[in-house]
Amino acid sequence: MRDAVEKVTGKARYTSDIDPGTQTLYLATVRSSYPHAKILGIDYSQALKYPGVIRVITAKDIPGENKYGKIIRDQPVLADEKVRFIGDAIALVVASSQDIAHQASKLVKVQYEVLPAIFSPREALQPQAPKLHPKGNILYHFKIRKGEIEEGFKNSDVVIERNYQTQHVDHAQLEPEAAIAYYDKEKTLTIIAPTQHVFFDRLNIIRALGIPKEDVRVIQPKVGGAFGKREDIYAQIHVALACFLTKKPVKTTYSRSETFLVTQKRHPMEIKLKTGASKKGKLLALEAEIIGDTGAYASWGVNVLRKAGVHISGPYEIPNVKVDSYAVFTNNPFCGAMRGFGTAQAAFAYESQMDEMAQALEMDPIEFRIKNAFKKKSLTATGQILNSAIDVEKTILEAAQEFGWANYSKKTPENGKKYGRGVATIWYGIGFGAGIEDHGEAIVELHPNGKATLWVGTVDYGQGSSTIFSQMVAEQLGLRLEDVKIVHGDSANTPNCGSTVATKQTYITGNAIKNATDRIRKDILEIVSSEWKVQEDQLLLQEGKVFLKNGKKKGISIQEVVKLFDKKGKPTRRQAIFKGEQFTSPLDPQTGQGNAYFPYTLGTQIAEVEVDTKTGKVKVLRLVAAHHVGKALNPQLVRGQILGGISMGYGFALSEDAKVLNGVPQAQDFGKYKLMKSSDLPDIKVIIVESPETTGPFGAIGVGEPPTLATAPAIINAIQDACGVRISNLPATPDKILNALAAENERI
Repeated sequence: MRDAVEKVTGKARYTSDIDPGTQTLYLATVRSSYPHAKILGIDYSQALKYPGVIRVITAKDIPGENKYGKIIRDQPVLADEKVRFIGDAIALVVASSQDIAHQASKLVKVQYEVLPAIFSPREALQPQAPKLHPKGNILYHFKIRKGEIEEGFKNSDVVIERNYQTQHVDHAQLEPEAAIAYYDKEKTLTIIAPTQHVFFDRLNIIRALGIPKEDVRVIQPKVGGAFGKREDIYAQIHVALACFLTKKPVKTTYSRSETFLVTQKRHPMEIKLKTGASKKGKLLALEAEIIGDTGAYASWGVNVLRKAGVHISGPYEIPNVKVDSYAVFTNNPFCGAMRGFGTAQAAFAYESQMDEMAQALEMDPIEFRIKNAFKKKSLTATGQILNSAIDVEKTILEAAQEFGWANYSKKTPENGKKYGRGVATIWYGIGFGAGIEDHGEAIVELHPNGKATLWVGTVDYGQGSSTIFSQMVAEQLGLRLEDVKIVHGDSANTPNCGSTVATKQTYITGNAIKNATDRIRKDILEIVSSEWKVQEDQLLLQEGKVFLKNGKKKGISIQEVVKLFDKKGKPTRRQAIFKGEQFTSPLDPQTGQGNAYFPYTLGTQIAEVEVDTKTGKVKVLRLVAAHHVGKALNPQLVRGQILGGISMGYGFALSEDAKVLNGVPQAQDFGKYKLMKSSDLPDIKVIIVESPETTGPFGAIGVGEPPTLATAPAIINAIQDACGVRISNLPATPDKILNALAAENERI
């Protein structure tokens, strides 16, 4: 990675490392103490008297609109009438130091009328439940209706039905939320913050302040982890407001506790899943009800529950499908984007059930999956014909071969320890899908010194996009990687490429980069072939020069070629846009039929576990991961993404639980939130399955999120194989396993 050295040497500067100057003020947020209440009054007179306090800001001080949000703008910048979760922002205390701001914030007294609160999404669905938002407690209901579901189950020889439940999960990124706002020399309000979308931040800030977009600039510095959390706005809109009102630089950094308390989580889901199959092992019907707790505000809830609903049928051909997927408001912390975007929860359910079905049919789990797997021209649950590279079977076979599935023999149980294996196969649709605008834009310029600059509106928060994008430009134009400069994460100087989410930037913005560089490359070849009187296909671009492939002519430097651009009337700067939505379509609101996503990535993981039946502890001994990525443009980065996804899936399966009790997150530090350590990870074998996607840049698709999906169900299936109990409520903690073993013993 291009920025690896400065990160490992400590030279990288994150938001909290940046000093805006001696006049900097600091901000602390006064937050709700109740999950649901009316605000009757705010008394900040004592806070104003505290030495060092400059100003206290409330909703009445907001000059523009007091609302923001990702899809639906339902979240107040500062709550003025009602609070909907513990942690809702009510007031901002601006002071001469961070400590003074925090101490003074405790002096702000808020008078509440406490309202009935709802913490269960099923309770929120009841007719008599308190209405948390004006339109009710159902944010979104997504449907799929394909075939004849009743007929499908009627024709099934085996029917499996089970309820599955997943937990709140925190992103647990190393860097807590932080933000800085100041006016630059041009009097532009400039915000520095760890974010995944500088243009979304700018849009919501200008609406809140009531000023034109030209007056606001958002910059992303180095980011200490994101995983979807940085998609929502936290401190950046508050420091912008404080700076706008005081005309002084303002900075804030959340404590770890505050980050755990107020930032969004992964949606917990309750999934009721029913599948039917013939005695020959063909899936005939699938019915699912998904209830997702989106918490107090919408965030990405609509898209997450749509994506969960689309993917719940797995990478399998099923002629009859019925899905109802709900995003439901509660007074829990709000939930949004997290690695997997709803598909990790879905994969846990459908792959757990696929194993149960294989067992009921007395079929090998590998054989069963291959028998039902998508192939090219298969029809998905939304009626989409799969025309992209579909290699489900290849990922299954390569994983099985590497694992040694065919010749596997369980270790002999010893001292209460039992052993087993489990497999999970997943699919993941790239981008926003469903016909939603999803474009990438790139500007590439070749300079007189023979070097190039790339401008993209994406952000790099550790996933390596700046490396891949620079590599694309370098290879297309025959330059060294160090001769390509990338400008990104700056709303004032880059084109808008949308959010850096949904494993879409390699495919979508990558296509824009390829299209822009293709034009410059074509011009280089055209100019040199004309000068040398040779065919373009006889030329080679490499190491900053153009050569004849046969080596009969001394190479000409790109620097010299650039001089010829003016003579030939060719521009050295090219811009291109790629629209990902061209391959998808809006889904029918009643049937869910349409082209949901494009393209799709696929993967299979196989885990071997050791279960201590005396303690309930699970140890994953080894894991094989075979993931289809199209074409791996940088195998080292691809491998890193797969390993990172597995580590998050590992915690999702066995330990991570951002448990919320009466609206309060119970884990507010890393001592209580049980993250897996690198030393906990098993031996992992990564297999990169390549099958170039014809519409992808150089055949690439993407790999950021999919590896997270398969890990949990593979481990859960291995636990069942080892000791005979099915864990359907994540995470699979020792106490749950012991309880399941005790229940199984009583049943026997």
